[in-house]
Amino acid sequence: MKKLLLSFLLVFSWMMIKAQVLTNNGTITIVGSGSLIVEGGMTNGSGSALNIQSGGSMTVSGDLTIQSGSTVDQNGLITFNGSGNSNVTSNGVDLGNVTINKTSGDVVLVDDMSMDGALTLTSGDLVLGANDLLMATTATSSMGTASSHVNASSTGRMTKSFSSAPVSAFTFPVGDGTFYTPLASTPTGSSGSVAVAVENAAPANVVGTNFLTRNWKVNTQGFTSNALLGTYNNADDVGVSVNESLIKGAVYNGSAWTFNNSTGNTTTDQVGASYTMPPSPNDIVFSGLNTIGTVNLKAWLAGAYNGGTMRTNLIAHSSFPLMSPYSQDPATITSIPNNNITDWVLLELTNQSNSSDPSIFKSAFILNDGSIVDLDGSSLPSIIGAYANSFVRIAHRNHLSVRTMTAVNTQSPQPIDLRSNLSDAYFNNTAPFNGNQAMRQISTGVYGLWAGNTNGDAIVQYNTGGINDRVKILQKVGVTTTIPTGLDYHIEDTNLDGFVQYNTGGVNDRVVVLQTVGTTTTVPIYQH
Repeated sequence: MKKLLLSFLLVFSWMMIKAQVLTNNGTITIVGSGSLIVEGGMTNGSGSALNIQSGGSMTVSGDLTIQSGSTVDQNGLITFNGSGNSNVTSNGVDLGNVTINKTSGDVVLVDDMSMDGALTLTSGDLVLGANDLLMATTATSSMGTASSHVNASSTGRMTKSFSSAPVSAFTFPVGDGTFYTPLASTPTGSSGSVAVAVENAAPANVVGTNFLTRNWKVNTQGFTSNALLGTYNNADDVGVSVNESLIKGAVYNGSAWTFNNSTGNTTTDQVGASYTMPPSPNDIVFSGLNTIGTVNLKAWLAGAYNGGTMRTNLIAHSSFPLMSPYSQDPATITSIPNNNITDWVLLELTNQSNSSDPSIFKSAFILNDGSIVDLDGSSLPSIIGAYANSFVRIAHRNHLSVRTMTAVNTQSPQPIDLRSNLSDAYFNNTAPFNGNQAMRQISTGVYGLWAGNTNGDAIVQYNTGGINDRVKILQKVGVTTTIPTGLDYHIEDTNLDGFVQYNTGGVNDRVVVLQTVGTTTTVPIYQH
């Protein structure tokens, strides 16, 4: 292709040049409604000036190079078209309004590119590579598509400055060159900037099994908080064995994942979350994964209750399982983490917002003071997949489970003490459940989970016929009812002392069932 060297003043309303254009100490002025079409590359040489007046336009099918020492006064429009890549070197000059409309190929940055006008994405990507796209406070951007977006999948970032907090979200039309995965940002505060890059991979430090294989890297300056909404590609970013309904927006602040205002929408393939600024340099990673929540609960197991505390007999014997007895979450430990453990319990979390969402289960320990703790024996349970606001049910293998009356904010859980607050437990006011309270009153102001559910059928029965809970205990000890079984981990051990006893005197396991049903031994006690 020919090279055209310009070293004089050109002022025109329309011109087509089928050559590479190099200005050398010259000036090109494109007047309003005028057009310069360069079917090749365009170089604005050192000492030259390129003036595109408002309403004027320059179309380039090849490379655009703004050499150091040249000037550009761009109030019109620069359009990249044609086939093949167009490499852009701008040397810090503001390019104003830019349209990308390539028949094939992309626009590739050689250095950082600044603009204060409109970015219009029609066909072909704007490939950042290791360079940044710097959009001024006045700059705007169209939405992108799979075939035309800002490819910010390397170290370069798309940065948008704001003179004040935007009234509505600004959408960064980013993707990885194959998939279009935009990120909408709504920062709060006075003024600042937001920079975004995208990675087609699962984020580091991910937990659980349900997560996106995509993340956005975001840097926010000047603002106090930021709300993000990312759109992922279902076919590429969600694994075949992933439960997409459990994926919610999450922010990694350098030390932990947070789920503030976390959302997930499987219809629109979007995840959202908000965050306050982490420590400088204010970098975060945004993605979608299992939520991680916790609860702060205390409860008594009525069968194990013994004068203001609960028995810890079970952990003293080798029969105490190092694997949770609950198949819903078969967690394992290598050793007993705390000498105050009474037994394993199972937490079940259901979504306050959508009861049809699957339950989330967590195996945990209950200590002799009623505290429910994680597998380390001391910290609050860390629950992967916890819904932001969850109804929580505490289940035990031979007690009737109890559910919280109100939903628990698993991101900032308040203490719930079921040991002394019957009103905190859900009450089913329909027959036959309303024949008994949700928990047993052990003594004045003291409540515990109903004991004696040896059948695991959510009902405690004493003399109702068939293989009721009393009969289960009888079957376990055999015909000699005054002799207990050997020390072991039995479901029929309703008082959790390690033995199964029927007629041995005191509060044996049969008596625990009798205490649960009360004097009317033919009427069951129902789980709420």
